[in-house]
Amino acid sequence: MLLSTRAARYAALMAEPDELYPERILYPRNTRALPKTPVIGGQPIEEETCMALRKMVFGSCATPPKVEWARTGLTLRPYGQSLAFGLRTPRNTTRGLVTAVQAVMLKHFLFKCDRQDVGPEILLKPSYDRQIEVLTSAISEIIWRCAGGFSVSTCPNVVSSIVPKAIVALPQDTPYLQHSVQYFQDGLTETLHLFEFNSLEDLEIFIKRYLYLAVPQWGVLMRSEVGFLVHESDSNIGKQPGSRLKTPSLPIWVTLCLGHHGVLFNANRELLRNYHAERRYILYNLITFNDFY
Repeated sequence: MLLSTRAARYAALMAEPDELYPERILYPRNTRALPKTPVIGGQPIEEETCMALRKMVFGSCATPPKVEWARTGLTLRPYGQSLAFGLRTPRNTTRGLVTAVQAVMLKHFLFKCDRQDVGPEILLKPSYDRQIEVLTSAISEIIWRCAGGFSVSTCPNVVSSIVPKAIVALPQDTPYLQHSVQYFQDGLTETLHLFEFNSLEDLEIFIKRYLYLAVPQWGVLMRSEVGFLVHESDSNIGKQPGSRLKTPSLPIWVTLCLGHHGVLFNANRELLRNYHAERRYILYNLITFNDFY
């Protein structure tokens, strides 16, 4: 009886004119797209640089690299929700790189915020604009540090005159190196244009402009803000990172445990500055990137 009553109601609604029920369009929520600015300028990559880059990154120029390195981007999670601070990480060889970017992003979310009166529960549920701001800062910081930025001389009386030069490579449509026995085209490396920057501010502006294209050394001479912990097996004891990576200035660590990458962090900035706090504390959260889907 209940089924027939419901069916009668549906039939009555279908019989009424469409004007009484105008069409509704359902738009997806919580989704935004970055503006796509055409890549203009830069220096086309030369043959020698192209082959050296491929060999350094993938080990060989004559064999095709894994396609996941050209197709995997930095994917943000839905903003304003749980895990909005995290990046989605696919199950492939790019996970280590994405994990490192995630650790630097956590540093900015937790400890580089102007609002010191806000708890970690709020800081780790960022808005979309905050996500973009932090991702831009993280990528720019990594590139700038690789270029020699943020370095401090070991001699206090020596002022270095070396200006860091960061180089960003972005793809274009035209290949500048043809397929041959010595070089296997991958559709990306041979189309790169190189852009040089001597200022972190200019680099951040550039990265933000072309963030939609975002596809981006072991050992440090000073205490790092983000640490690195490794646990592989008893046979790899000699491959442990140094003390400057094990004890960073901020309680954030990239972890590598039996081949699985992750990020370990605590929201207490003073954790590594107080001897008593280091010996007894509550772990705020543990992220294993196997769960980031």
